[in-house]
Amino acid sequence: MKIDVTPTATLTLQEAFQLGVTRYKEGNKKQARYIFESLLARAPEAIDVLQVLAVLDVEDKKYLEAEKKLRLALSHCNDTAITLDLAHCLKLQGKNSEAIQWVDEILNLHPLHSGALELRSAISQAMGQRSDSKKAGNIANTVQAAKSGHIQSEIQKTLETAGQLMASNNYALAEQLLKPLTLVDKTNIAVLSTLAKVCSSQDKHTEASHYYQQILDTESSAEFAILELARSCIKAKTYDIGIKACQTFNKHNPTMSLSVHIHWIELLYGKKLYDKAIDIINRIKVKNANHPDVLWVDAVVNFYYLKDVKSYTVKDMTSSEKKILKAINGNKSNINRLNELNACLYLLNIFMGRFNEAENMLHTVHGDKSSILWNISPIKRASHNWGEYYQYYEEGIPANARMTFSLDNKKWDPRTSDNEDVLIVREQGVGDELFFYHNLDYVIKRSNKVYLACDRRLVPILEIAYPEVECIPLIPNTEFIHNRDKLDILNKVDSWIPAGSIEQHIYREYDAHWIRESYVKTPPEQQSYWENKVKQYAQPDQLKIGLSWRSGLKTNVRNLHYLSLDEVAHFMKQFPNATFYNLQYGECAKEIKKLKKLTGMDIVNFDDLDLKDDFLSTAAVMNSLDTVFTVGSAVYRLAVATGVQSYIFFARKSDDDFSQPITFFGEDKDKKHENLFAYPPLIENKYPLVESIASKIKKDFNI
Repeated sequence: MKIDVTPTATLTLQEAFQLGVTRYKEGNKKQARYIFESLLARAPEAIDVLQVLAVLDVEDKKYLEAEKKLRLALSHCNDTAITLDLAHCLKLQGKNSEAIQWVDEILNLHPLHSGALELRSAISQAMGQRSDSKKAGNIANTVQAAKSGHIQSEIQKTLETAGQLMASNNYALAEQLLKPLTLVDKTNIAVLSTLAKVCSSQDKHTEASHYYQQILDTESSAEFAILELARSCIKAKTYDIGIKACQTFNKHNPTMSLSVHIHWIELLYGKKLYDKAIDIINRIKVKNANHPDVLWVDAVVNFYYLKDVKSYTVKDMTSSEKKILKAINGNKSNINRLNELNACLYLLNIFMGRFNEAENMLHTVHGDKSSILWNISPIKRASHNWGEYYQYYEEGIPANARMTFSLDNKKWDPRTSDNEDVLIVREQGVGDELFFYHNLDYVIKRSNKVYLACDRRLVPILEIAYPEVECIPLIPNTEFIHNRDKLDILNKVDSWIPAGSIEQHIYREYDAHWIRESYVKTPPEQQSYWENKVKQYAQPDQLKIGLSWRSGLKTNVRNLHYLSLDEVAHFMKQFPNATFYNLQYGECAKEIKKLKKLTGMDIVNFDDLDLKDDFLSTAAVMNSLDTVFTVGSAVYRLAVATGVQSYIFFARKSDDDFSQPITFFGEDKDKKHENLFAYPPLIENKYPLVESIASKIKKDFNI
């Protein structure tokens, strides 16, 4: 029987049950309960599921619900463990008389059952029956003592057998042999440690971490256990579990070793808790500043903190470069670390626009081949090496950089596909989509039927531009599978293609890179409405300029491509007689107010225009302007797709000359209304850049 227990996976009952157990051990009781309740809905008589849910109910103090489940389980199976659980549940509710009846039922069959004897002693004491309580307790203690010596002997024999199985790589059998021992002796460190090693050898790192945690619960100063637990959590990416364990270990062992600190930092870095990781790094640097481990984590954590969180300033990038180079020098004998550090330096060179240095480093960068080639693609594009660019760009799919999913259907290829039903799938951001959709005609003309899974905000535009295409609206910034209810079409199409993969075929066939120079068309009534609104704020002879100075992301690598408000103001001052219109989406009221203060000039902002979600109305506004001045964001892509004269600034190579627009695709191969100004990422004063763009606009508009 197959049971669907998550939004993305179909599992067998046994697999789903194990998943629920794993989630429970990880501390995610809410998700564990969801899985078990889903299983129960489909298998109402699943005894083990009823028992586990009863345990969860007891932990949540829902005793009556737990009792009902246990009674139902017993009605299908006369099981000693379930009977004992029911007796315990009844005791918690104060139903001691009935509880003791269930315990006695167990003892009638198993007079020396230690668990039943211990529970009977506790119930008798709660009922004031001290004599019975003492008697049951004494019997339980006697049984336990008698068993103990024999048990330890059996445990030792089992450990020796398990060791032999592990030596012959028979880990699964060793695990089966060892697991029952944890029910007999839950605190035996040798058993728990061996089980953890067996699980690790089978890549069951989450389970391994649970066994190491049990060791720490028994012996809080067991450093080998915290180190192995941390390693297991890093491999399983269960960072929260490892971080919590390290915090607890540090509390009990304030003078813990440097190795534990390093693993703690790795866990925090894996969770992207960079601030906390850097705090620990700064503490251990006091006495270990030049230790290879410290140099390594200091360089790597600070690089990814810069990449993912901080603004990209010259100071921060230079500081990161120094840390990486120092760490490389201190870790020359550690190949894995050298690979990681060289990869960081390679990416940093790209961010800094040092493409030649980055390309010269390729022989030092190792790891996932697809990721490496994908990161080379911008270099190949900048040098117009189109054959290698398109080859490496396609590596972004297996690298999960362009999309984080794949479909089972075959890929569409015009050389092998003819008159098929094709699904084109969105990828990356909405700006990328707008760029890719210049090329839909190429697939339309070579297919029987085209479906387009796109950002739902673009559907109004695409239905007008490409009426023969059936759009499947998707929610942006979510996993593809979450929209699967809208993609039952997958069963009907013959093939599929990511939207960004169409361009390579155009280049191969035509030595070109796009089909339509522009494609956005606005309905006449809507266009007229926004034209009239735009005209209200400008004189007939005034230049109407749309402004956007950043994207919606403010604190990552994109900051390299933004202008400061002072630089935006400097651009505006080049056109004292122009009227400026806001195209900056997101919260920007304070920025507009500051620009007014810096320039004395107003920026027209339409309160009834949704710049983030209403792309068709935004296109109508752009169509009503003379030109758009923008950062390389979705605003830029929409302006070009609309056909408005556009001037775009973005950081690229260290040797870029921003005095003139670049030829992005090559001489006479760019869109005529698209003017791209590339500048070195590390320039701090962008006044000359905006002056160059302003000069080009003045020339184009005869000002």
